[in-house]
Amino acid sequence: YYPSVVDKNMNTIFNRNKLNYTSINIDKNGYAVHNKENKIGWCDTNGKYIIKPQFKFAYSFNDRKIAGVSIDGDKWGYINTTGKMIIKPMYNKVYNFNGNLGFVKLNNKIGAINDDGKLIINPLYDSLHRDAEYILYNNSAYYNTVESD
Repeated sequence: YYPSVVDKNMNTIFNRNKLNYTSINIDKNGYAVHNKENKIGWCDTNGKYIIKPQFKFAYSFNDRKIAGVSIDGDKWGYINTTGKMIIKPMYNKVYNFNGNLGFVKLNNKIGAINDDGKLIINPLYDSLHRDAEYILYNNSAYYNTVESD
């Protein structure tokens, strides 16, 4: 089964046959499409590609209009809504930005970068969590805090 997308009046706005995709995930900045070659790209409601399918894995765009992507499934980076790689694929895993920080994993340790790709917290931690005022980090069974801006 390959879905099409319809609006609230049941008018087809996105036909699966037009783009030849196998699944679709609606994103607040467009549509993330998995095509038959299992590559992820984004297109608008007219079926025109905004970013051609080229990624093996991808997150949806966040409020900062940045998405974590992996071309090969091994190294991860971030793109903007035009598809420009704004943070080169160099991490083992990336996570969506939370405020002005994106958490990244390198050599099984987690750190944080800003949206320019500058390391703000070196990847030294087993886990990081962010609340309104602090970054919580864990290297054992205990959480500690670092002030957040």
